[in-house]
Amino acid sequence: MTGSGGSGGGGASGAGTYPSLQVPPYPLAIYMTSDLFTYADIVQRLRDKRGLAGSTREIHMLKIAVQDALTELAGRSTWRHYNRRASVTTKAVSYHTASYDASTMVMSIATGTWPTDAQYGEVVYDNQRYKVASRLTDTTLLIHSATAPAANFTSKAVTWMQASYALPFMIRQIRSVIDEDAYRPLVYMSPADAVRHRKLARTTGQTLRYTLRSSENYMGLKEIEFSPVPAQATRFEIAMIVRPRPFKTYELTGTDGAYTTSTKTFTSATAAFEANHVGCILRISASATLPRGRTVFDEARVDFAIQTFITEVVSPTEVKVSSAFTATASGKGYTVSDPADIDPTTMLAALEALSWEKYCINHEQAVELLPAARALATQEFDRGIAADSADSNQSESAICYDVDTFEDFEPNVDVMGGQ
Repeated sequence: MTGSGGSGGGGASGAGTYPSLQVPPYPLAIYMTSDLFTYADIVQRLRDKRGLAGSTREIHMLKIAVQDALTELAGRSTWRHYNRRASVTTKAVSYHTASYDASTMVMSIATGTWPTDAQYGEVVYDNQRYKVASRLTDTTLLIHSATAPAANFTSKAVTWMQASYALPFMIRQIRSVIDEDAYRPLVYMSPADAVRHRKLARTTGQTLRYTLRSSENYMGLKEIEFSPVPAQATRFEIAMIVRPRPFKTYELTGTDGAYTTSTKTFTSATAAFEANHVGCILRISASATLPRGRTVFDEARVDFAIQTFITEVVSPTEVKVSSAFTATASGKGYTVSDPADIDPTTMLAALEALSWEKYCINHEQAVELLPAARALATQEFDRGIAADSADSNQSESAICYDVDTFEDFEPNVDVMGGQ
């Protein structure tokens, strides 16, 4: 567990209310925790910089301005901070003898069990693919009505496979997809071509191509689809440019935080933890007083003693964190807020200046400040881009494609992963 001046990790897992693998929350790279800024930090810094009184209306407008600014800032340039990697390990194909009732659209097996996450796959029978709507029991599946077979059958050989997997980021660009087992790049195909390719490649085999499309299971995420589907569990490494983790949680606070040494469990009887808090920063003070953020001018608060990441929401009053506590305590003040998914050394000033511009646009009494705010935002953005370009720790090819405008483009792929 790290203190306010230490360093710590923050790999958020896909546990809690998220189905494992399907929707891991936005994983966090290992940060220097002393350099982390939160959603609440950014808003507080703007208040202090601009001398705002902090009325409820002003705070609400600042929150919206910061949200809008992060989205716009990330889209204005290909910041190095958003170069990420993800790995997807596919599920092995399973073979069954099944019967099907067309009146209920239920497919059942007499022996064995369907995979636990069978609802994310499809069943292949008589050379046709049928999407699974849900896994009813260990031995029964509900077939999606849009693809359900029209006739009953009994004791027929069927194959379950999963071709698509939700990615743990909001994807902007894909640089490469590498089959780690065969150590070879896959070739991109458009979603339309994927339909034709999978019609031709109905059986399993060496995966040659992939496509991306909006997830059918989770709003806002992309799914990667492989063709042919590998018969065995196979790991694929994906190099990508992502959109930033969006700001959702401004600040959750409490004064009854408790934790136990050598565990990763944090509890608060008065809390209302929810799924959005996975990946958020948890700060804990050494007393019942609420901890300060990065801006330390709030005299009603004290410096935080512990800073860590929430990796799992167990219940509304219990969460798991990224590293074990080294002491036992109770009655502690705490805050929970989204991390600012930026590189603070190159992007912080630009984010704050753009947030102030957004605030001036929306606030009728601040419109007269808009020209100066806009000029500052442009200046800080240019400085940020120059600083980002000056970083020499990595070299990235400009060759990639935008997943929102495929245009049948097949990117040149660096077999070494482009990093």
